[in-house]
Amino acid sequence: MSKKNRQLLLLILILLYSMMGNSMATTKNKPKNINFIKKSNGVEEYKLDNGLKVLLKQDLNAPLISFQVWYRVGSRDEIGNETGMAHYLEHMMFKGTKEFRKGEIAQAIQLKGGVFNAFTSYDYTGYYENFAPENLELAIKIESDRMRNSRLEQEEIDLERSVIVSELEGGENYPSTILGKQLRATAFQKHSYHNPIIGWRSDLDNIKEPNMRAFYNKYYAPNNAFIMLAGNFDKELALDLVHRYFDSYKKTENISHEVAVEPEQKELRKSYIYYEGQVALLGMAFHIPEFVHPDLPALNIIDEILFNGTSSRLTKKLVDTGLAIDVHGYAESNKDPALYKIVANLNPEANIEKIEAVIDAELEDIKLHVTKEEMELAKARVESSAIYQRDGVYDEALQIAYFEAIAGDWENYYHWYESLKKVSVSDVKKVAQKYFVPRNKTVVYKLPKDPGNSLVASSPKSKKSKKTKTDDKEFYGSAVVEPLDSSKLERLLKITAPKYSKDKIKSVFNFALKPIHIDKYPSLKVVLKEDHNIPLVYIKASTFAGSALDLEKPCLAYLTANMLERGSKHRDKFTIAKALDTYGADIEFEPGKETTAVEISSLKKNLSKVMAIFKEVITEPLFSKVELEKLKKELIETIKQQDEFPSSVARNEMYRLIYPKGHIFYAHSSEEKIKSIQAISLVDIKNFYQKNYGLDQMKIAVVGDIDAAEVKSLIESNFSPWQKKNKAVVSSAPSLKLQAPKAKHIKKAHKKQSEVYMGHIGFITRKDPDFYPLFIANYALGGSPLSSRLGSKVRDEHGLVYNVGSTFQAGLVPGPFYITLGSNPNNVDKAIELTKEAVREFLRTGISETELKATKSFLTGSFAVRNLSSNEDVTDVASQMLLYDLDLDYPQNYAEIINNISLEKVNEAARKYIHPDKFNVVVVGP
Repeated sequence: MSKKNRQLLLLILILLYSMMGNSMATTKNKPKNINFIKKSNGVEEYKLDNGLKVLLKQDLNAPLISFQVWYRVGSRDEIGNETGMAHYLEHMMFKGTKEFRKGEIAQAIQLKGGVFNAFTSYDYTGYYENFAPENLELAIKIESDRMRNSRLEQEEIDLERSVIVSELEGGENYPSTILGKQLRATAFQKHSYHNPIIGWRSDLDNIKEPNMRAFYNKYYAPNNAFIMLAGNFDKELALDLVHRYFDSYKKTENISHEVAVEPEQKELRKSYIYYEGQVALLGMAFHIPEFVHPDLPALNIIDEILFNGTSSRLTKKLVDTGLAIDVHGYAESNKDPALYKIVANLNPEANIEKIEAVIDAELEDIKLHVTKEEMELAKARVESSAIYQRDGVYDEALQIAYFEAIAGDWENYYHWYESLKKVSVSDVKKVAQKYFVPRNKTVVYKLPKDPGNSLVASSPKSKKSKKTKTDDKEFYGSAVVEPLDSSKLERLLKITAPKYSKDKIKSVFNFALKPIHIDKYPSLKVVLKEDHNIPLVYIKASTFAGSALDLEKPCLAYLTANMLERGSKHRDKFTIAKALDTYGADIEFEPGKETTAVEISSLKKNLSKVMAIFKEVITEPLFSKVELEKLKKELIETIKQQDEFPSSVARNEMYRLIYPKGHIFYAHSSEEKIKSIQAISLVDIKNFYQKNYGLDQMKIAVVGDIDAAEVKSLIESNFSPWQKKNKAVVSSAPSLKLQAPKAKHIKKAHKKQSEVYMGHIGFITRKDPDFYPLFIANYALGGSPLSSRLGSKVRDEHGLVYNVGSTFQAGLVPGPFYITLGSNPNNVDKAIELTKEAVREFLRTGISETELKATKSFLTGSFAVRNLSSNEDVTDVASQMLLYDLDLDYPQNYAEIINNISLEKVNEAARKYIHPDKFNVVVVGP
């Protein structure tokens, strides 16, 4: 089951109700002022006398803890011209507290290897830290401090304004964001859901310190918040720490959440957006009840029937027929009555009124006709999704907390699937008849204003990973972030040291990766990580069939991989899709530059059936001419639409500037790709498949509820007919030298923000001895948006960008080194120069002993949190280890590898491989 279908916070959140019921608390020595409330499904609820709710979900096998504080306040609570206040305040919560100076929250968390962020929605605001278990007290200390002690100084509010405006403008570079904003503003007339979460640009300048402090004092209170703690922790210690840090805070009286009631919509509303570019979008919305309303489960089943999965109704009617590139819809899950949203990304040649008519017809049909098979498939999808959502401490904690925030009771999370199972055919028809009516409908057409014939550099549409204009001329802020010198490090070490939990918690790190030898296929590399806590199995098999082998025929590798998903000689793609949905499984082919990977996920009980399908598609692919033509059309339209994404345009244009044709990292133009796609035949597909897909060089990572004997049996039974000799290798890239830098500005007058890529060719492979020294140097330079040199200088000190970072690509073939940033057009030149100067200063002064110590502390302390937090993540790590021939004990040795790198080696690598005077610069925007 692909994680793209399991993302919480955007769509439906469910979990299989299959665990134990209520029982008595097991935590005996809890503080006096913490009251036990209830326990269910492994979650324990407590409450402090000041109203702060505490939820605990213990998993002693996890390598991390996730500590989260959620506030019951979001953009729905904003009044007057204070739109954006909740989101603005979220930013300011990182600006300093009574205990932590500006920048120190991020620095402290990263010093201890933590991963953190925050999010604001219509109904809630949340903050989290994911840490190794021994850092629980630090997470609690940070969140307790900023609950009541955030500074909220006017100078910092002014500084952050330009950062937030940059975030707003960056979002408006995407047509879907503009459509969504217009759809919501048209559908809601009175309720505050009318406003975007980030606020209206005209209101952001009105946010001042007194207003923000009043908002903060009103809503950031223990009785308007709750804690969610999940992972590997001691319950008694956790409760003791929460009590020590939060108990002294007083309740805030008379917290109101009253908002304007949205009047009933009595007639069709329709609006139009004319926008330069190639993208045409159709948005629809229907008013529906709040999340806790009994009609919501049936509406969520409609999501599945109409939109989710290859065999869903509108996917077949619109995407498979070529009328649309994508269509999706879902019922929002909000505290107040919300929207059922439908968005179609049209083939530019399609008639938007026809698309609307097709959707309307299907909405009418579901009022009358729903099959038993559709209901069974829908329920099978949501049931399996519930199990996948348990894979990962952080993800499961988010879901439990989400139900607490929206439904007012986290137990609804565990009962939700029960309500879905009870949905009947008549329920689906009834809610469709009730809400999908013309007078309740809002429609927005986003149409190209002057599409022209512009085709720019782009990449084929990639699948989501399986696992959020200003006229100001001045620059806000001043250099108030203290540099990370020895005295600052000493201070950070002091304030992050545990006060109450020292020596009470130890890190847990268990990564037993086993090599599996298959006698029949001695050249096949297979590794296994067993985990029998969740009935899931992940398999990732990679072979050298990436785009490095199609340089003469761009997109051939992509087309071949995707054709393998479109049926076997025994079953067409719809039959396969239905079977995989029934089994709670997914099979996806992921083409990359060096390899193509097939990613398989399955409920344990159905794994053998899923592998039988895999055997069909990989050994007896259908390779239908009709399906190839459909796929080619989809890909061509996707490439054309990439003109609407400035960051993709900038990246690919930079690659074209620094790499020659014939190099693996050269980015073909859209014209080149489209011409190649049109010329590729079914014979080309079959030849590429025959030549490059085989066992000899395949590398397979298996993780989950399975043992070595089962792995051997699965491979021997499902790969036996597939014994081709695969001699394909990644072509060696030509040796390159740094050239005189070039600059290019691609005008996109209708965009709000300029996207910048700046960089040059690189020289590092993953196996190069300089990989780790450069890895450390890059992290200190631009690896963190808040605490790196670039983040501190360009974002925090000068407020020029929302995000800035540096990276380098190092695989089997060296990739580029580059820096990315997004900036208001008025600021972009200064942002570029300031970024270059920051890099020059970094190379001139070198990384200090203090920076090195802090960087190593983060990289080693966060390894498990960043890479091993779920079995899906572990599968990816194991696959990478196989691909780059890393030792199987690499995770255990990672800290030693990093800590053994000297200061001299880091600075030497930085100066050897980073050359700001050779940066090629591409700006895409106004």
